[in-house]
Parts: sequence; C-alpha cells; structure tokens
Amino acid sequence: MKQQLKCLAGSVLHHLAPRLSREVDQGQIDGRHERLKRLIADYQTGRAAASGDLTSLRERLASYWQSSRGDEFYDAYPQRFQEWFLGHHYSVIEALAGELEKRPEIHRLIEVGCGDGKVLSHLSERFPQFNAATGIDLNEKIIARNREVYRETRLRFESGDLHEYLQAYQGSGILLVSYGGVLEYLTEIELEDLFTSFRNLANPVMLMLVEPIAADYDLEKETQSRPHGIEKSFSHPHRHLLEQAGWTITYEEVQQREHRWMLMIASA
Repeated sequence: MKQQLKCLAGSVLHHLAPRLSREVDQGQIDGRHERLKRLIADYQTGRAAASGDLTSLRERLASYWQSSRGDEFYDAYPQRFQEWFLGHHYSVIEALAGELEKRPEIHRLIEVGCGDGKVLSHLSERFPQFNAATGIDLNEKIIARNREVYRETRLRFESGDLHEYLQAYQGSGILLVSYGGVLEYLTEIELEDLFTSFRNLANPVMLMLVEPIAADYDLEKETQSRPHGIEKSFSHPHRHLLEQAGWTITYEEVQQREHRWMLMIASA
C-alpha cells in the first residue's frame, strides 16, 4: 500500500509539476525539492519498466546511483559488508582464493560499483598478488570520500563509466569484481557487450560477481533479462550470457536468504 501511494504521488507530481519532471529527466535530483523529485523519479522508473522502455529504465537507474540516494545507500545498509560480504557471501571469496592460486598471471583488481571501498580494500589485503587495485563508481561524492578515507593506501578510485575506463586501460591479467548488485543496473545488451568486450580487451581475465536475481527467475529455462523488484533493476541469466561471450564458469552458487543471490566466478 505504501509503495502504491508513493507511485500515485509521483504520477500526480509528474503531470502537475513539469519543471520538476524536466529536472529529473536531466538527472538533477539532488538539492531543492529533492523529496518531490525522488517521488517523480520512482514513478518514471516504474513506468519505464511497465512499458518495456529499457533505454529509459537504464537512464533512471543510473540517475539513482549518481544522486545522493546512491551515496546514502552504504550508510543505510551498514550490514552490507560485515554481515553479507564477510558472512553469507564469503564462500565465493574462498573459491576465488583457489582459482587465483592457479592463475598467478591475474595481477590487477578492478571493482565496478565499488561504493564505500570496503570490499576492494579487503580483497586487496587478502590477495597480495594484486599489484594494483582500482574502484570505479558513478557517484562522484562517494569516490571523493574514498580518496580521502584510503589516501594512505595503494587503492585508486575513479568516477565514471566502466566501459570508458576499460577502453583506456592498456594491459591484461585483470580480475573484475561486481559485488552486491551492480550489473543488475545494466540492460541485457549492455551486459552482453561488457562480457564480450572485457574478454577481448584484456585477456587473460577473470570475473567474480555477486548479484541479486528474482525469486521466480528460472535459471534452467530463462535466457533473457527482465526487470524485477521495487527498483525495477534487471535479473540476468549470468551463466547464459557469459558462456555466449566465451567465458568458462569455474564456480557457481545460488543463495536464498532475504534476497536471492547468484555467486559466480568465470575465466577467459
């Protein structure tokens, strides 16, 4: 009921406050009238998902993480690192340790959607074979914060698009990490392109992901991505897309807790 009321309020504001709607369209959510614009943004996201307008939906999801809402996420979910990463999901890190022992040529760590940097910092300390570690995030505020928090470490943080960063990167031996729900904000086409271009760009490479998937998503039969949940992010057929792009799956685990999660490692 609460979500329906918020959607109704967003619909009314969208139609009665065109100036605010235009600002939301332009990604200007923070600042004056932020609460009202958040309602409009949520309504527009739901409308884009319902109509199948994936381009618009992708833009709405990106705007979310570029705004103060993305910056606030890590403060709102302090259990994300301690309880989820070091607890429930750490089985994939133990599996990763075994894979990296066999792949000494993997010496560079990149985390997409690095957020507050805690996962990147832990992986950098746990695996000394990484001689460089970079975190990438769309949110400029959290990148600025990370640069201050980790200024005495060897970690680097960059704000921007992963595709652009990888195109500018020269080298190989990369482990690309996506933890806690990052690739879910890419469309299927974008994810296909990422898997293919990353494999061809910097071989040899590895990929580790921990991503939410819809509770009713049939992992054996479904081969197409679809929006799910309140946010209308994408539930992806990760195995199918990776194998199509020429990757070999070396570890796969599905966890069902408060949310359903895919934990996966792949090599190329």
